[in-house]
Amino acid sequence: MDGAALLGQLLSEQCDDLRREGFQIQSPVFDRDFDLYLRTEDAVRVFDNLFSNLRKYADAAAPVLISWQDGPETVTLRVENQAKAAPDQGDSHGLGVPTMKELMERSGGTLETSREDGVYRSALIFRKRRGCGAV
Repeated sequence: MDGAALLGQLLSEQCDDLRREGFQIQSPVFDRDFDLYLRTEDAVRVFDNLFSNLRKYADAAAPVLISWQDGPETVTLRVENQAKAAPDQGDSHGLGVPTMKELMERSGGTLETSREDGVYRSALIFRKRRGCGAV
């Protein structure tokens, strides 16, 4: 899977939608190619869930920061946002993050999340396809 193209497309679409909804967010630019080992439909579901959570729980007045890191065997996408002071969790079933973790693990990746001092951080760690793009 052409990881730079897929992640770039998914992020561009989701970031455009959030900007139209009043969020301050910029999609990162992938300045080199890399191949990832993943199922496209899983990646789409992970991004849909991640950005749905931003809509529900992120403070739109604070910027959403997205960065990426290209490692020898993985590509890491980091998303950081300020959480709303009192998010409405009435429509939450608590399944989003566990589902995202399961989908990432299915392709050999991981999802790490943390919340500290009102800042929520997510790290999506994608496994590179062996023999392609790995140093």
